[in-house]
Amino acid sequence: MRSTRQCRFSRKTSRVPLAYTGASAAILLFFFYFAGSGLSTYFSGDDVTNLCSLHRYFTTPWYRIAVSIFNPFTTAYRPLGGLFYRSLFALAGFNPVPFRYACFTLLILNLAIAYRLLKLLSGTPEAGLIGTLLLSYHAGMSGLYYNTGAIYDILCFTFLRRP
Repeated sequence: MRSTRQCRFSRKTSRVPLAYTGASAAILLFFFYFAGSGLSTYFSGDDVTNLCSLHRYFTTPWYRIAVSIFNPFTTAYRPLGGLFYRSLFALAGFNPVPFRYACFTLLILNLAIAYRLLKLLSGTPEAGLIGTLLLSYHAGMSGLYYNTGAIYDILCFTFLRRP
């Protein structure tokens, strides 16, 4: 009799993660269905300005950029975004594809962070999944999906301090 209870319990727990995995896959499909065309966009004027002249990160040594990220009293302008641009430019040059893939990777990470936060606030994984679905795409936020210059906003959500 005892083995029957264990068997029922194990069947029930094996279906629950599968349902959440399916819901997570559906959220990602929803996200890519609406925002996926942003992977093929080219640089905007804002990106070229960020790359070439705005932050002077190509004349600033790497260690100074890294130190300014952790120094709250720095005069550097958005050092984490500057590190993003400088390191990806060193790897890919003026090829926008790696920049866009990096942005989308961070957006997907932000969805995972949002799910965890919503699950923590609501107390149920179902509410977390529904909230993540609602946050996954919004037409008014198209700058996040089509403009690499919005990397500062994406990084802001990624590295926001959470309890």
